[in-house]
Amino acid sequence: MPNASPPSSRPLHPDYGLDAPPVIRTCLIIAAAGLLALLTRLLHLWSPRSPLAYVLFPLMSIGAAALLTALAMIYYSKIHKLRQADRLLDSLSLTGDERILDVGCGRGLYLITAAKRLQHPGSGERASSPLAVGLDIWNPGDLSGNSPAATIANARSEAVAAHVRLVHANARAMPFPDNTFDLILSCAALHNIPTPAGRAQALREIARALKPAGRLLILDIAHVSEYAEVLQSAGLANITIHRRWYAPLITLATFAALRPGRLTATKA
Repeated sequence: MPNASPPSSRPLHPDYGLDAPPVIRTCLIIAAAGLLALLTRLLHLWSPRSPLAYVLFPLMSIGAAALLTALAMIYYSKIHKLRQADRLLDSLSLTGDERILDVGCGRGLYLITAAKRLQHPGSGERASSPLAVGLDIWNPGDLSGNSPAATIANARSEAVAAHVRLVHANARAMPFPDNTFDLILSCAALHNIPTPAGRAQALREIARALKPAGRLLILDIAHVSEYAEVLQSAGLANITIHRRWYAPLITLATFAALRPGRLTATKA
């Protein structure tokens, strides 16, 4: 996809969408069912001794948990992940001339947050060769309103549209030469690849496209230990997993099952 040029006017605010909209929608439906069960109990339409109580009492509890989960996911999508992106990109102490790839860029949060920290000269080779590249297949089930057009609109609103490039491609077969990028990012994307073999292939592609001494930052809600094993076998070093990464999860049991985390590594 060619580089986008900003129009004469741009949207006032970027919109980075809601993560996992089918999950949020399902949680809200369950929450509505739980609320209905509560209302019917308050209206004395059934009693604790009724056979319905065996279903409706648990439904009220499940509905409350589903509502909290939906609210947490909305908060994460609209507030926390924006602050998180700024904090993590600041922690990388970019020099401004890196070539950066965002794998699974979605509507461009990490891509654009990185692009705002890079130098954009007005002439020369770098002016015609964007430093920040976003790769995705833009699956609408992963993010609400997920599309290249939404990513470009967000880049325009942040005044960096001329300095990013979007590539529609699968992470398992990235169309980049070896040793292309100084920094590769991926946030909550690789877990959407359904098989371990597929995720391993994507990680090997990431390792291949990373320059020697290049850095890698992955945030994901699952499989982070699996990623570390694959990356180690692919020759990456200084692999560190941080388990305190915030994710839109409510229960400790869910956290323990998925084990979200932030992974950092470098290429030898």
